[in-house]
Amino acid sequence: MLRLAFVLSVFLALASCTPAGKPVIGVAQTSNWFSLPLDRSLGEGRARPEAISACASEECPQKIAVSVLSARGSEADRLEKLLHDPSALLEELQRRKTAKASRMKPGSKPVETTMRITPLPGRTGFTLSMAKTDGTHAVDSAIIGWRTDQTLWFVIAVGQGADTVTTTAEKAADRYRNSVN
Repeated sequence: MLRLAFVLSVFLALASCTPAGKPVIGVAQTSNWFSLPLDRSLGEGRARPEAISACASEECPQKIAVSVLSARGSEADRLEKLLHDPSALLEELQRRKTAKASRMKPGSKPVETTMRITPLPGRTGFTLSMAKTDGTHAVDSAIIGWRTDQTLWFVIAVGQGADTVTTTAEKAADRYRNSVN
């Protein structure tokens, strides 16, 4: 859960020392938001980032990062299956959690967390919510995808506040879908 804070801090640090990148279409473009420049070689052979924007300043009502990615070929096929049936993702996250706990030092206690995946009605995608079992350190994400010819496009939004994260991902997906069709 603290990873969100770290990821947003890295975004902020990178944004402060590099030229502005291409913003994610459909998210607020206020002074609180920044976009990361992308190296076109990122993601070769895998999902490729197209745009990344985040709102991590104190003025942001909720910290959130949004990315648009594209994939082709077998990677697109694999990701599209996951968008339609995210249960494999939940199983993999649980497997990693168990494996990590087995590698802990004797006497250490693993942090107990909960994970919940919910399909998004009328969309190809889902939400993923994670938190400590006491409900603290919650992180929400929404993943929405669509196909255009041979390319799978998808938006990932990560932040705090399930409704805000989902709405932000939906707006970005709708606007981006219209711009690439």
